[in-house]
Amino acid sequence: YALPNAKVFVTIRKSGGSVVATACVTANPLLTVSTTLHLQRNSDESWETVSSNTGGLDVSTTTSADSGSSYQAYVICTIYDNTGNVVDTIYGYSTVLST
Repeated sequence: YALPNAKVFVTIRKSGGSVVATACVTANPLLTVSTTLHLQRNSDESWETVSSNTGGLDVSTTTSADSGSSYQAYVICTIYDNTGNVVDTIYGYSTVLST
């Protein structure tokens, strides 16, 4: 079984008083995709998840922006064949956004 040529694109931006993260996955339409997106804030030199969401090909999540904080988005995408077997898992990070 050939692994799919799936790709994940992760973006992060500030919108008003919020930070918005978005993940977009491209994959073979015959496969099932489960995507979990974590929006993380840097706290005391470590990243903590402050918001998350799970979906399919397009997922987004939002949190309030704290002034002077840094944020990043982290995504895990699991791809299944038509029998429910995992055929690939891909990971992605956004750039770091400072507010």
